Amino acid sequence: MIDKKTDIWIRASVLGSIWASTEIIAGNFLHNLRIPFTGEIMTFFAVFFLVAASTKWRIKGIIWRAGLICALMKFFSPGSAVFGPMIGIMSEALALELAVRILGMNPAGFIIGGMITLCLPLVQKIINYIIIYGWNLLVVFDKSAEFIIKRFGANGLKPAHILLIWFSINAVFGIIAAVSGYLSGKKNTGKDFHLTMKQADDGLFAAAEKSNPKGILASIIFNALLTAGILFVIKYDVAAAGFLVIAFIAYSIYRYRNTVRIFRNYKFWIQIILFTSLSGIVFAYVSGFGIMKGIETAVEMIERVILLTVGFAIISMELRKPESVNYLRKKLNRNLSAALNSAFSAVPEIISSSKGIFSLLRPAVFIEELTSMMDYWYEKFRLNIAKSKIVFITGKSGAGKSTLLKEFSEKFKSENRNIGGIVSEAVFDGGERKRYDVFFLRTGSRIPLCRTENIGALKLGKYFFDVTAFERINKEIADSVSKGVEIMILDEIGLLEMNGKGLYPSLEKLMRKGNIPVMLFSVRKDILDEVKSYFGHGEIFVYDLDVMSKAQAAEHAASNKIFG
Repeated sequence: MIDKKTDIWIRASVLGSIWASTEIIAGNFLHNLRIPFTGEIMTFFAVFFLVAASTKWRIKGIIWRAGLICALMKFFSPGSAVFGPMIGIMSEALALELAVRILGMNPAGFIIGGMITLCLPLVQKIINYIIIYGWNLLVVFDKSAEFIIKRFGANGLKPAHILLIWFSINAVFGIIAAVSGYLSGKKNTGKDFHLTMKQADDGLFAAAEKSNPKGILASIIFNALLTAGILFVIKYDVAAAGFLVIAFIAYSIYRYRNTVRIFRNYKFWIQIILFTSLSGIVFAYVSGFGIMKGIETAVEMIERVILLTVGFAIISMELRKPESVNYLRKKLNRNLSAALNSAFSAVPEIISSSKGIFSLLRPAVFIEELTSMMDYWYEKFRLNIAKSKIVFITGKSGAGKSTLLKEFSEKFKSENRNIGGIVSEAVFDGGERKRYDVFFLRTGSRIPLCRTENIGALKLGKYFFDVTAFERINKEIADSVSKGVEIMILDEIGLLEMNGKGLYPSLEKLMRKGNIPVMLFSVRKDILDEVKSYFGHGEIFVYDLDVMSKAQAAEHAASNKIFG
């Protein structure tokens, strides 16, 4: 079971990854359009979302932790502007956290926190300008303000009043953001942000089973520098950068073949192209630089969002390898490293599952969309960090998968272990396999599952499956989960489950529940990777009976104390 402190870090990683996603979805477009007060706009979204999330979950300490996760993700992400945004993100989180710690997670705390937080971008700008230009900047501002005041005949005003008005405007927007977030969180719509197995691309971040720690570090540095280098080229030569971005995508797909899944949400990318094209036209009209400059701006925006999305995916794949995780855990707090690890992996999928850039035009809808993701990602992150031991037994038909599971189940029963699930057994007639029966491990009962005779049921290959049998199995699995079994066995996961049928409801329940210490599955080899990715980053073991014997598998499980 997960302790309270770990649970807070899991929730913080959810908020941090969603916050980082808004920086990519919204921040890149605003910065590339050179819209004034981009920092204030992004802070407005941050306050809106964090207040909505805090109102929904109401957990002390979650805001500053979310800020730390988001800031660290900014540090690890490619790009030249790192420390400024990191300081901004962390200061915003600390300011909002401090306000709700003092005044409580109530409207007053959120409003005061929102006012202070929305003033921070202006404070950061003033400090940055003073650092860059020196204290003489204050003299220049003072003289310029006096000139403007005299020009407009506002003789009663002083330069300091201009800053005060500016801060007051920011504070008002802070109030609006906080109140809007509070009302949004109070709605608690409970939207079911559900991805089916086919949609949940956790395999994008699946760690390689064997990898070189030094090679991982070299790959991270190389990919970060490569991405940063292309970002630099984009800034000065959009045409040349286009070829580099295409080459980068090809390189990514070649080396990390699952990156192709990033582009599956074609509606999202179509919206990006339409939005950036429109933005380019508006930019050309407002700036007076001409339509060609507008087209160049639109292309630059598209190149940046593609590059950053793919870059995040590549770095996350490297960071999710066991050697990276172990290194981070040695250097960072265990909960923080696990939370950061989960957050990094989620960003590309959050982006690709977003409804698109047009939702930014309706901030309330956009924040509602983000908060609807929270519970879904919490369940996934919780399973990742809880780390059930998940054993996959694979191999060709007749390799002995079911036999090994049955041997394991008999061993567990002899040890008086609390087990649940099913084991299937082939029934032969004249040397020919005619049907499969299913044994319920918890109750000891047996029912037929499928047969070769045409019984007018669900057909897969040469077998006809009894749909009512699956209903009984899924109910039995649900009962076993509710009774808190120690070990769960499913035999087997196949094509039916990949299409949301058969044992899929049980598989989904096991993934979401995340509190069963040990789970064993027999799985068809051709879908093993997809099933593994569905269970994220539990402690996974694979026994391939095409390359090892049942005795060797049992020996490995015993020597490594996989079953406790």
